[in-house]
Amino acid sequence: MGAPVLAMLVSLSAPPLYVDRYVLYALAGAPLVVAGGAERVMARPAGGGRPDGRARPRPPSGAVTLLGLLAVALVLLQQFPVLRQDRDPARRPDDLAAVARAAARRVRAGDAVLYLPGSVRNTALAYPGAFRGTRDLALAAPADVSGTLYGVTAPAGEVRRRLGGVARVWVVADRAVAAGRWTPRGPAERAELAALRQEFRVADEAVRGRYVVRLYVRTVSPRGGPEPSPPRPARR
Repeated sequence: MGAPVLAMLVSLSAPPLYVDRYVLYALAGAPLVVAGGAERVMARPAGGGRPDGRARPRPPSGAVTLLGLLAVALVLLQQFPVLRQDRDPARRPDDLAAVARAAARRVRAGDAVLYLPGSVRNTALAYPGAFRGTRDLALAAPADVSGTLYGVTAPAGEVRRRLGGVARVWVVADRAVAAGRWTPRGPAERAELAALRQEFRVADEAVRGRYVVRLYVRTVSPRGGPEPSPPRPARR
């Protein structure tokens, strides 16, 4: 059982095929493996026993079973308050349904969208209806086509080019990104953040747990000058 878990953890050095926290559930079988090994050890004849050559007496199996059940019960009672707290919906920092509802009330079909970091794209994957018809400016290949969890990100130059063609973009991001406490890993994410900081301003915002949905409006043209004002309506 341990070999597959170790193999998956080692594969984190490459683009992951899983979310690492879900691998921890496989470790629930570890106590069964340990118990099976302990049972086999207990079942072996005791060698090098007593001076008279007789085997060493073993504790009654009923007592061992009772002690094991008592230990499990004590651990369960001690952890029960923590287990209840962990299942409280208010403790979930990543309520993707709430993020999707906030986006659905603001984002419209045809709007440009960015996800920072790229793993935040799981909101759109879990609730595609909230983002139906939007344009993911950083996506080169979707998850179902590329066989990855979140899709393949476009090169930094391509992301820059796409951003240069929009006057506004919705950003679904971790709050650490919005607060400037996050360091981008890849060149595409660095390009996205640089463009947002240099060429856009925040025009709308909705915070849901640890995520934020922001509307960025262009203030600087891709050529470096100020964004021209929209033409005034003709007088009638």
